[in-house]
Amino acid sequence: MQVGTESHPGRVRKVNEDAFHAGRSLLAVADGLGGYAAGEVASSLAIETLAGWQDWDDPQKALLYAFQKANHTVWQRATTDEKCAGMGTTLTAAYIKSGMLFVAHVGDSRLYLCRNGRLKSLTEDHSIVNELIKGGDLTEAEAQFHPQRNILTRALGMGPEVPVDCYRIDLQAGDRLLLCTDGLYNMVAENRIQTMLLSKATAKQIAVNLTAAANVEGGLDNITVIVAFITGEDLV
Repeated sequence: MQVGTESHPGRVRKVNEDAFHAGRSLLAVADGLGGYAAGEVASSLAIETLAGWQDWDDPQKALLYAFQKANHTVWQRATTDEKCAGMGTTLTAAYIKSGMLFVAHVGDSRLYLCRNGRLKSLTEDHSIVNELIKGGDLTEAEAQFHPQRNILTRALGMGPEVPVDCYRIDLQAGDRLLLCTDGLYNMVAENRIQTMLLSKATAKQIAVNLTAAANVEGGLDNITVIVAFITGEDLV
């Protein structure tokens, strides 16, 4: 597997409250919530907890348990440290084992799969605007400018427990994965993301190019990108 990463504070915010992990089998991004410093603490705690998990014999179960531990760690810190009161974080993770992609997700960071030239989001945003879209009360175009577009319905740190979306899919050689925070997809249209992800550049260069594109379009938020190319060796 070829992996490339890039993380940037964007052109507006001074602090990068995103965090990420790109290991041999585990990929994850987190977008901290809660204002200056606290969001950075929340995302870092979540990623550190997940990356430190030891038992991956059953990846789906491991992701669920690790997410719950990460949630409790963030929530406990938020309720005992005045400087971190109200903080939280998204967390989206992918674990690759024996040709399977195991996914766990909370919040509005995203995991995309690009297969046979087509880009598809494998995660669903846990946000107010997405609920409105699903209910037919808002269009995708209207959602981009909705005043509550950044309000989440689910995030780590909101309470002692959190529902986690967990599932798995079969991988194919040639698949390309993209994990990102909303600083990317809110700035760059999905058709352009697809085109860039399909380029002949390396995974690292694509991650750099996507981040640069988000900054050219305004860079209104922190931007974190992980790109992974799946090869035949990953299917064994």
